[in-house]
Amino acid sequence: MTSPTLGRWATDYTAEALRRAALIDESFGDFRLHETALTPRETLAHLVECSVAYDQISRGEKPDWAPYEGPMEMESLWSEFWNRRPDFPIEGDEAMQLHLEFVAFHEWYHVGQLCLMRQAFDPEWKSSTIYRNLHVSLRED
Repeated sequence: MTSPTLGRWATDYTAEALRRAALIDESFGDFRLHETALTPRETLAHLVECSVAYDQISRGEKPDWAPYEGPMEMESLWSEFWNRRPDFPIEGDEAMQLHLEFVAFHEWYHVGQLCLMRQAFDPEWKSSTIYRNLHVSLRED
């Protein structure tokens, strides 16, 4: 497997795990697992901010890290995130490294957070459902 193929696979796999972990429901949006933790709504807004910063950095600009100021409904945030989520770069080691850092690896961190929040919010939900192939025997899709 080539580096670009592996990078694209990691990015796509992360996207699938994020889709499986997220619960796009207003009742879940403001659930706070701990007083210092982000809510699911804040997490999605943060991911939008990161996509904007990624775009600025990839153009050679310093990111301004401006707070997200768009609609805060869960479905709107979800759409905004996917609309802004960067495509995997075609070539260039630096571009691929930036993408993996900001997208694939950083988003996995938030997949874990969303899983913890979702398990606390809905104890019946099985976190193993985020995986495509691993723990298939444990999944209950």
